[in-house]
Amino acid sequence: MLASMFCEIPMSVLTAPAGPFALPLGRLIQAKVAARNSVGLGAYSALNTAGVLAQTAPLKPASPPQRNAASTQYALVLDYPFAVTPGPPAGYEDGDSTILSLNLQWDRGTAGATWATLLGESPHSTTDSYTVQLASDGSDAGKTYKFRARAYNAHGWGALSDEVDVLAADYPAVIASTTIELVDDVQVQFSWQSPEPNGSPIDAYKVEILSSTGSYLEETAQCSGAVDPTVSDPASCRLPMAAFSADPWNLAPGSPITFRVAARNQIGWQAVPSSSTTGLVPVETAPPGAPAPLVLDASQTNEGQIRVTMPEILDSDSAANGGSAILSYSLEWDSGFTGTGFTALTGAASDNLELARVVAGLSAGAAYEFRYRVRNVYGWGDYSPVLAAIAATPPATPA
Repeated sequence: MLASMFCEIPMSVLTAPAGPFALPLGRLIQAKVAARNSVGLGAYSALNTAGVLAQTAPLKPASPPQRNAASTQYALVLDYPFAVTPGPPAGYEDGDSTILSLNLQWDRGTAGATWATLLGESPHSTTDSYTVQLASDGSDAGKTYKFRARAYNAHGWGALSDEVDVLAADYPAVIASTTIELVDDVQVQFSWQSPEPNGSPIDAYKVEILSSTGSYLEETAQCSGAVDPTVSDPASCRLPMAAFSADPWNLAPGSPITFRVAARNQIGWQAVPSSSTTGLVPVETAPPGAPAPLVLDASQTNEGQIRVTMPEILDSDSAANGGSAILSYSLEWDSGFTGTGFTALTGAASDNLELARVVAGLSAGAAYEFRYRVRNVYGWGDYSPVLAAIAATPPATPA
């Protein structure tokens, strides 16, 4: 020391928490020196105001390795950059010494029981992204692997990061098969074949319907939420026909219904939803209009009875049936008391599809009024014009 005029102290001695100095990371290392001869010790020099800062091994990484979005059930891509807060003031996460290596470790699927180095321990490497190849036959799909990382500088290895669980899985595959169908005249059913889950069970579907503005809007009332594991393929959901003419889709009568669907698993939503499927044409969501006038059957009308027929409305006649099949015909009459109101003869209390009706026990020569209306799944329509009839027959041929 006398000859070289300097001395060396390991940095670890200066920074050891239990040591005599316990200098914190980044603190200026200051010293003073005095000379001694046979007479005694001289005065100390002034403390230095510049020089080397206290350094340590790297600190614990601020975050664990991260799963890269390119990961699949066949390969896991891990990103583990070592972040250092830029100065001034510097964050000193690197121990104020250049990072010489990054070490990535994994547990090989042992739930953390054992660990193995993937990269960076020997030889050193500053690579901060690594791909772990899994079984090419997909047999590792759905397995969970733990990863952790640490950094190395001139003062040694730093603390290990927190562990992170990475699932060997990918986003669900694109849904290939979708259909639309009408159920019971009032419900539209969207169906699709569940896609390949790619290592993680499907936990939700998102149905989007094309609106009148040309944009796809998500349906959240009936076709959203967690998947019921008891439901078998194909998955499906239903909406009332009336929903499509209301907000947010506002489709006009006769517009085609178009939808698409996406699946979600633990990794996330499919990046690309299913191809759009266009199906049936929405029907009018309204009751029928007023039906055609009643027909009086003169051949079966006499002094004691009147027979009337309600014209049939065909299922194919959407203009007359409101776009939905007729479920009941209701005939009413005034009981011979004109102006006092009508009461139902048939079709009101229970559905009726009989078109002809004979009303017997009438008073000869009395006048009666009849009317009718029809019902589809959306309700009763307007009344027909009133038919006035007399319980009588034409006079006999004169002698």
